[in-house]
Amino acid sequence: MADLFVYGTLMIPAVMRAVIGRLPRCAPAVLPGYRRFRLRGRGYPAVVRDAEGQVHGLLCQDLRPRELARLDRYEDRFYRRRRVVVRDAAGHARTAWCYVLPESARVRLSPRPWQREAFERTALRRYLRHLRV
Repeated sequence: MADLFVYGTLMIPAVMRAVIGRLPRCAPAVLPGYRRFRLRGRGYPAVVRDAEGQVHGLLCQDLRPRELARLDRYEDRFYRRRRVVVRDAAGHARTAWCYVLPESARVRLSPRPWQREAFERTALRRYLRHLRV
């Protein structure tokens, strides 16, 4: 079993359910030392290292190996699943997997931040229709 920090579309229950077939137990968490950006020409975000940044998201717990394999297929080919340290709601450090954009792909970032509410309002319905895992 593994834990995964999610910060974008996978925070949306309908997306997580479509990808792995269930809703794992998730709780608020923060990823320090990273910043979230929207990807150019895409409706979803990526995180990159930034010493001054922090990303609010969810820590999803007890994912099975086959679920991680499905998540690997779901993420674009330029993301890398990496071990990170997040802070849970109580402030405790927890190690988890996270999909991170490598430095070599930083040119794909938009200067605009990703906003979950805007994504849900304008793109979620279409996104779910085209979701392939």
